[in-house]
Amino acid sequence: MPSLADAQRKVSECISGGFVSLDLRFCNIRDLKNLPDLLYCQHLISLNLSATKLKEVEILRNLPGLLHLDVSYNQLTETGIFAEFPHLMTLNLCSNKITGLSGLQGLSQLTSLNLAINKIISISELSALVGLETLNLALNKVVDISPLHSLGQLQNLSIATNKVRDISVLEHLTNLVSLNLIANKITDIRPLKALKKLKKLNTAHNKIERIELVSGLEWIH
Repeated sequence: MPSLADAQRKVSECISGGFVSLDLRFCNIRDLKNLPDLLYCQHLISLNLSATKLKEVEILRNLPGLLHLDVSYNQLTETGIFAEFPHLMTLNLCSNKITGLSGLQGLSQLTSLNLAINKIISISELSALVGLETLNLALNKVVDISPLHSLGQLQNLSIATNKVRDISVLEHLTNLVSLNLIANKITDIRPLKALKKLKKLNTAHNKIERIELVSGLEWIH
């Protein structure tokens, strides 16, 4: 595993080289205070901090120009800090300890959001993210997906392994191409008949009564 010293070296190279992208994934950072020079990387637009054992990322508020941020596989519990990045286009929060989505509603430029493998119950904040094209909510505790009603630009959606019963809202997401519904509590998939662009669908481990109502797909379970 790359060490903290490796991360410090990469930050120094980023500053001296004027790099716009910095990849620190797997570095044993633990606390961003161990990288004080990161504050001088004002030119950064892409930052990868995946699997760096972080519990908070408050120091990143000094890098408001970020467009792409990956903080997956860490130990984050809150999302309020991300309100500081109104220009973010992609955000990966997969595999943290997040329970609520406060602050995300202001990220109007987001096109891709990964929230998989957390402890999320309510997704009400997501209704404001009308530009989203890809959303991953797999492996959470979501019951109500009605806030997705306004996300008409969505092309790829996963709500796999949640507690969803009612998917009627999906009939409004007519740009969906790929949809993963695996391991929920769904019995009725008739709303999917409206999704004329849908090509990939996974419905395994539900209790669907009439799966033949949806046809013309590349694969279906």
